[in-house]
Amino acid sequence: MAAITVQAVKELRDRTGAGMMDCKHALVDCDGDAEKAGRLLRERGAAKAEKRAGRSAKEGRLEAFIVEGQGAALVELNCETDFVARTDDFIGLARQLAEHVYRTNPTPALIGASPLAGQTVTEALTALSAKTGENVQLGSFARFGGAAVGVYRHHDNKGGGVVELTGAAASVEAAREVAQHLYATAPRFRSREEVPAEAVEAERTTLAKLAESEGKTGKALEGFLEGRVRVFFEENCLLDQILVKDLAKPKSERRTVAKLLGSASVARFQRLRVGEA
Repeated sequence: MAAITVQAVKELRDRTGAGMMDCKHALVDCDGDAEKAGRLLRERGAAKAEKRAGRSAKEGRLEAFIVEGQGAALVELNCETDFVARTDDFIGLARQLAEHVYRTNPTPALIGASPLAGQTVTEALTALSAKTGENVQLGSFARFGGAAVGVYRHHDNKGGGVVELTGAAASVEAAREVAQHLYATAPRFRSREEVPAEAVEAERTTLAKLAESEGKTGKALEGFLEGRVRVFFEENCLLDQILVKDLAKPKSERRTVAKLLGSASVARFQRLRVGEA
């Protein structure tokens, strides 16, 4: 059996990120062959990661990669504890993944097998899982391309939004403002025209039962339903919403998102929050 030196263990640890004793045992099992030991550590890490996969991973971090005037990507990386989410290794992988998503625009089905710094994305997640001892998973991600793409990332690094605007009046600044707004309000639809008719009818049915239980009939009932359906649109449709930053202003000075944008159009938008996918 080849002698296992402290230096060999340290070099393997630096290369793989595995624990010192794990590296020593792998070198012993591979008769001192560092390449074989590295492969063995990956196999053992994958096996451990598979066992951890069933554990809840609701903590994590949202990372962004932005190319001004061209587009952006947002990536959610999940783990089990906020402590791990704050480590340099975790933050580093989240940033790598955000740039990877922007550069390669992968689909959710294929991103795991896509190459990332000499390994696949799945292998990178497995390696970090082995190093941290936690279930590390790639959550939601979004990539938007265009000249007027705005990104908002919340101060806790756990949520954000991204918006793509089109039209002559579109700007990155306006897109950022809308991205920040939609993170706070979580709209379900872009405009009331996109709300399925069955969703509106279901809302009206629910409201009608409530109104009838309160004794409303005739014109009073119709007025109540009209007002509450309008509120439903304002709460769920991005363009109908009052800007959050304007809510403290007098009603006459409040603007909707549509008014802020003018002739610019919302091509796409997405909101992400760690643990909500």
